[in-house]
Amino acid sequence: MKEYQELGYEDWRDETGYGERFPNEGQFGSLVSRFSKEANVRSTHMAKRVVTARLAFHNFFQWLVKR
Repeated sequence: MKEYQELGYEDWRDETGYGERFPNEGQFGSLVSRFSKEANVRSTHMAKRVVTARLAFHNFFQWLVKR
């Protein structure tokens, strides 16, 4: 919180990479909307798959940004 207050939102966002999370969330949200029945998180088994998918999307978009 101190860092956020000292830097202000824009500088904090750029320094921490927080602003890059939104494109990832949008893509994952689209996937969940398309496959909502298969992507529900009502079980531990499905939660593991959803977390794995989120990580895969995150890593893929990080790779695209840094290319």
